[in-house]
Amino acid sequence: MITYSSKHLYMVYSYYITIKREEIVIKKVIPIMVILLLICSTFGVSRTIEKSYTHNKDGNTLYVGGDGIGNYSKIQDAIDNATDGDTVFVYNGTYFENITIDKTLSVLGENKENTIIDGGNTGNVVTVFADKVIFSGFKVQNSGSDWDISGILIEPCCNGSIINDNYIVNNYGGIRLRGSGYNIITDNTIIENGYRGIILFGAYWGNNSRHRVNSHNNQIINNIISNTRHHGIWATNADNTLIYSNQIFGNGDHGIFCAYGMNNTISDNMIYSNGESGIRFFDSHKIKHTATVERNNISHNENHGIDITGTIFSIEINNNNICSNGNAGLILWGAYRCKIIENNFIDNGEDVTFNASCFNKWRRNYWGEPLMHPKFIFGALGGPWPFFQFWQRPEIPWVNIDWRPALKPYDIGVTYETQLC
Repeated sequence: MITYSSKHLYMVYSYYITIKREEIVIKKVIPIMVILLLICSTFGVSRTIEKSYTHNKDGNTLYVGGDGIGNYSKIQDAIDNATDGDTVFVYNGTYFENITIDKTLSVLGENKENTIIDGGNTGNVVTVFADKVIFSGFKVQNSGSDWDISGILIEPCCNGSIINDNYIVNNYGGIRLRGSGYNIITDNTIIENGYRGIILFGAYWGNNSRHRVNSHNNQIINNIISNTRHHGIWATNADNTLIYSNQIFGNGDHGIFCAYGMNNTISDNMIYSNGESGIRFFDSHKIKHTATVERNNISHNENHGIDITGTIFSIEINNNNICSNGNAGLILWGAYRCKIIENNFIDNGEDVTFNASCFNKWRRNYWGEPLMHPKFIFGALGGPWPFFQFWQRPEIPWVNIDWRPALKPYDIGVTYETQLC
């Protein structure tokens, strides 16, 4: 198995898409992809991709719009007449359609500002119902307004697609993955959607309606997600998700909401000015909910910086800037065996509070000023619990201790040049 970093992976695919759009010649890209993947395999591994997908064979190119002889006038007509491995290239224009991509195709717009797919306020604008689809270079707008409707939907068990360099605006949900895996969502601008920006969740699928397929092994990289009515990213029943190098701000609810998932990583993001908490973990299933939160800038959110609520185990919070949040920088409520290491807690309403949480480790955090003595973190055992069966437990004042606080703030390597803290 070749392992390579997520950043290298998405750079390879972005390069592929750029060449494909400009020259519509795949043969020029295959040797470059092979060389880059070999180079990437020699670097340090930031995340292992357990399954890889080779995108698109040498195929024909079908054109939509423009003034070429034989060009299609509708995107769906070109898709219907394409075969696996083909490319559908769409010239600038507004296309009033709801399209379904049910083959392994590259569907490429001329540019995302002027190649527009308008759903006319009905249904999903784009539905992906195949493996290994590339969809890039479009403005996707005006989906229907039901709770399960989005600008782009990837259906259950349709895996390995790339959604790249799109402008997704004024839909109910932005991008929705329903029981799908190994997809890359990268370099999109997802703004002013009515419900949530990116949604990942499980789905019941197959002949047995009780068989649930979680979304899994998806990567959300380098997107702008802002001004949604509720959450920037919503991930429930989603495992092994990488949320990396995104800007998530100005959303009405939590910047990122995660529940009932395993082994998710939230890294190198700017998460700020959201209406609730920057990141919220929630889990009532009493399972080992592992996650890593590292090198993020989490600031100026109206409620908490990070909120961990429920019966949650083993979340690692390392090397983050957590500052200027309205209430707590970090709240633990029913959290166990979490590790909070080398973070900056600066100018929050209160830096940390905890309730009904124990066996958590605090190491070398910076607490807004140089401390030559241990940092005492006050909270409680017992007390009010998020779930009714534990509501009557007595509250016992308790203390956690960071024995060796940092003397100066850490230089957190956040991706973006401007750090809000």
